[in-house]
Amino acid sequence: MIDFLKTYNTVGAWTLIVAVATLIVTIMSYRYTRKRDKKNKIEKIRRKQAQIQAMEEGLHWGVEVSAASHLRVEIAGLKAELEQLKSEL
Repeated sequence: MIDFLKTYNTVGAWTLIVAVATLIVTIMSYRYTRKRDKKNKIEKIRRKQAQIQAMEEGLHWGVEVSAASHLRVEIAGLKAELEQLKSEL
């Protein structure tokens, strides 16, 4: 084993070792980032669904016409954002 290390203890061998280690760390980092982004998008979807539900419940309780139209516009915007987030998953 020591003879093997003495034979291959060159700059090229160490460069290869560092390159492989860098590749492994990069792949692990990429996978972690993708998993975290997916988790964040799922959380955003849940928040937007809760907002939509709360706004729709507010419409049922009877509000002014101007407030109701504003809520409908907000709900439509949230639904569009929700569909976009779902398509990104």
